[in-house]
Amino acid sequence: MVLTAAECLRSFKAAVRDGRRGQYGAASEIVERVRKAAGDEAAERAKKELWAYIKSGKAA
Repeated sequence: MVLTAAECLRSFKAAVRDGRRGQYGAASEIVERVRKAAGDEAAERAKKELWAYIKSGKAA
């Protein structure tokens, strides 16, 4: 499944909001999609970016 940039952003922000509530399923799905599309290294980067944003408190 190929997502548009807007869909990716919407998915990322939803995963961040869920993560802040302690629900990490959406974030895990994003990381696995990245892993399938671009490999382990890219998936680890996506995981770090998601976690950093979850902890940051920035608007999502």
